[in-house]
Amino acid sequence: MRRQVVSVAVASALLLGACGGGGGGASSGVRASDRAPLQLGELTVGGQARTYRLFAPSTLPPTKLVPLVMVLHGGGNSADSVAQTTQFDRFAATDEFIVVYPEGLGGYWNGGFCCGGSEADDVGYLAALIDRLAGVYKIDRSRVYAVGVSNGGIMAYRFACDRADLVAAVASVAGAMIVDDCHPARPVSILEVHGTADSSVPYNGGRVQPRAARARADVPPTAAVVQKWVDTDRCQASPRITTEGPVSTSAWSQCTANTTVTLITVQGGSHTWFAPGLGPANGAIDATVVITGFLGRLA
Repeated sequence: MRRQVVSVAVASALLLGACGGGGGGASSGVRASDRAPLQLGELTVGGQARTYRLFAPSTLPPTKLVPLVMVLHGGGNSADSVAQTTQFDRFAATDEFIVVYPEGLGGYWNGGFCCGGSEADDVGYLAALIDRLAGVYKIDRSRVYAVGVSNGGIMAYRFACDRADLVAAVASVAGAMIVDDCHPARPVSILEVHGTADSSVPYNGGRVQPRAARARADVPPTAAVVQKWVDTDRCQASPRITTEGPVSTSAWSQCTANTTVTLITVQGGSHTWFAPGLGPANGAIDATVVITGFLGRLA
């Protein structure tokens, strides 16, 4: 995937199509090449109907395996809102990958004690969604990536802990890992982008907003989350540290199975998806550019 700078303007309207419902398997009777690029789909997991937004560029090479990027919205938000904010559709069209935006029940993900009180089987939902899309499109199962913001980042970490066999990398913005028992089946590459002034998921750890949690309400420091993955991926060397303005990057590259772990710290950054026009660190970093570059280097 190539890197490209974009704004957060709303993408031009695309044709809408519908994926069939049913269980965890792929819908039948319609070839990938016959589908509209932008689709709204539904599948049933654990007796619950789950929805998603999918963008599969019409320009994808018909015989080439391509990556799948799952983008998980923040708490209280939606698939449409995170698609509009992050603009991953634009990158998918130029960088040749498929992007899907799953929808959390009631706008929240069951990533642990946070957030919104959801107890849905979201791990099962995401696993079933990957299987469905891989049954329709030529997806490279070794290049399935989970991207999330806030509660979506929390969910992406949980999915990597529980189903590392299905996901090769996690890119989290303003997220945290709140799973007590995380033993992934294989190494997973990690990118965390976090602001030091984040009051919702504090950079230095501590209590999340009371309305967001159900059982307990303390998140670990961001550095501790990253160190957990440095240890899990058995990274051997000290990180390479670079600083540009308010943005500091610590990158570990000598890790098991060619995985990498990266922490990007935004001084003064708040609880937001970093992009031009968003937050007090306006323009200091574009998370979508950084994430697509990170994922592209893993290929």
